[in-house]
Amino acid sequence: MPRWLVAAGSAAIIVHLAAVVIPILDTPSGPWITINGPRAEDAPSFAHSASGLTTVHADYLRVCHSYHFVSNRPGDLPGVEFDVRLKNGQGEVIKTLHFPDPDANPWVRHRQEVLASALAPDMPLQQQGGEVIPAPGENPTVFLWALPGEDFTGTKPPPRVTDRNVPLHLQAVPKHRVPRYRMAMRPSEWSLTVARSYARYLCRIHGAASAEIIRHTRESVSPAVLFDEDTPPGNFDDLVANF
Repeated sequence: MPRWLVAAGSAAIIVHLAAVVIPILDTPSGPWITINGPRAEDAPSFAHSASGLTTVHADYLRVCHSYHFVSNRPGDLPGVEFDVRLKNGQGEVIKTLHFPDPDANPWVRHRQEVLASALAPDMPLQQQGGEVIPAPGENPTVFLWALPGEDFTGTKPPPRVTDRNVPLHLQAVPKHRVPRYRMAMRPSEWSLTVARSYARYLCRIHGAASAEIIRHTRESVSPAVLFDEDTPPGNFDDLVANF
């Protein structure tokens, strides 16, 4: 083969391998455990400066990826499982299903774990800076996780709930009634879509009239507890939320 063709082919191979490897290196490492808590370190400067080599692979070939998936960092996401209560037309529970199913085969269980992870985490609701008065004929609402007995009319004092096992419930609240005495959280739009879609699917295959999804989440224990003598209270409590 001509030398110029060998040189051109070798250069193309080197550029291709570099474009595949550089995104893997151009990623923050960690989290590393420090006395101030987990900390991520910046990517190597040489890899970040060479990131321009991946433009063609990223924009046209779609083979540019760091291969650092969220599932590889279990400490960044809460553990999730959920129960589904299937009900008949009279509202009576006819069957209760638990996901991920401990008796399912590894492949099905993996898909169920992916489904469960889509129901979390939650998103904070931005609080209004001042008193908001809706326009005449308009009353925009948002969905949020409400505490048991919580009143959004402003006529009752906020409830005091210290037990995380007390289930929260999803409720539509006018935007000007979003509570300011606590951090209001809501499920993401994707979580609501997944919950509604799977509820319809289970109702169809089991012949149920409605389905109630109850999510259990547990935050991962921070590595900072390694520097403490006692485990902080509530680290092993579940947060229960009813879709």
